[in-house]
Amino acid sequence: MFDKNAPEQFKIISETQTELCLAPVGDNGIVLEESLIVGKNNLSTIGDLNLLAKTTWSNAKANLDAAKILLSKSKNNPILLFPTTVLGAFSCELFLKCLLLHNGKKLNVHKLLDLYNSLNEEFKIDIISLISNATEEEFKENLKCYSNIFVDARYFNEKTTTLFNPDFVICFAEILDSISSKKINVV
Repeated sequence: MFDKNAPEQFKIISETQTELCLAPVGDNGIVLEESLIVGKNNLSTIGDLNLLAKTTWSNAKANLDAAKILLSKSKNNPILLFPTTVLGAFSCELFLKCLLLHNGKKLNVHKLLDLYNSLNEEFKIDIISLISNATEEEFKENLKCYSNIFVDARYFNEKTTTLFNPDFVICFAEILDSISSKKINVV
């Protein structure tokens, strides 16, 4: 059951018998983000969102580590670029969802661009500030091209053209890892 006495990270906006509408609040008590509707049966405490964020981060980190291992081996075996790209893209998706969970948002969205656009401005600024090899416009264009790469790379045989350069997704995942690990206190 939901603990109404949990720390004031979230404000209950409304409540029904089965759902709560929560909104993250700052230290001054002002609502920071869009609200989140949570089924009472799916959430026992606000801490569960933080636990889910940390679990999501761990899964993202594992996929990123696996992608890096495959990338190092793909120089001798280019077919490994496909699974490298899939793992890299999946780690990006999970890191983005981790940041969203940190702000009280749980989305069932899979496209990287949609997830990125759902981030608050603070996270977007942090991401852009860590990009060293592209302008903001180039980054956003790459993100648009690679937005659905997790699906495209898995089903490459069904597509006529698909980009398979895992460098973008690996670099993006490393940036997201750097930001999310600090935000959810896993380092």
